[in-house]
Amino acid sequence: MLANYARNWLRCKAWFVTLIIAGTGCASPAARFNDNAESLGLQLHVMESNAFRHLLVSNRQSGERLHIYFGGDGTPWIRGREIAMDPTPRKAIALGLLALDPQPAVYVGRPCYHEQPGACSRALVTSARYSATVVESMAQVVRTLIAERPGQMPILIGYSGGGVLALLVAERVVEVGQVVTIAANLDIDAWSDHHGYLPLTGSINPAEVASWRSNLKQLHLSGRQDHNVPLTTIRRFGVELPNVEIRFYDEFDHSCCWQQIWPEILNGL
Repeated sequence: MLANYARNWLRCKAWFVTLIIAGTGCASPAARFNDNAESLGLQLHVMESNAFRHLLVSNRQSGERLHIYFGGDGTPWIRGREIAMDPTPRKAIALGLLALDPQPAVYVGRPCYHEQPGACSRALVTSARYSATVVESMAQVVRTLIAERPGQMPILIGYSGGGVLALLVAERVVEVGQVVTIAANLDIDAWSDHHGYLPLTGSINPAEVASWRSNLKQLHLSGRQDHNVPLTTIRRFGVELPNVEIRFYDEFDHSCCWQQIWPEILNGL
């Protein structure tokens, strides 16, 4: 009976989080994101790297692990033609996952997202959004967070394009022993070709990285109904790599139904 009660409670909490994240309004994407975070009882901060300011969103949990979340690409382009003034994600899936996390967790915003200033350019939110410049700035923030929380085991978690960045950052930050991606476009060339997008010039493609740290454990979650990142676009990644597990979910698409299984995934880390 207690087990059934716990499962039902987690389902109810996941649906509540979904309703908050789906809220609409006339405010900017960054303002709506902040409102969603505050509605979920999360705390907002700002941290600087060498060239950028990053929005941080953290929960109030205590524990032995530190889960660091990266969000999706958001909306770099408006109607595929105009570069967005504010690319902040409209559907903050990663924020919803963080809100369900019982461990200490921090969401790290990208350079030039969330209306944060810095040495921004059009390329850094479009073709070079997975570039060495973006990866290193995110890595600087991650290193600082880890240093501020000695004794907590860091795990990087990335949703969609945030999974690409989480993987690239985890490779560079040796203190990170595990990375988890959800619905991530791990072969950015195959993904952009599939959709007929312009090449992501200046970005790093994980599928073309020659080798990964042998002590970096990788878990990649993919939905078989995902039309944004179909399975055909990630076939090149992870072939015969050590410490890499790819899990497929038959009924899941790009946004559904990761929140429903998230407590189970976290318990298995």
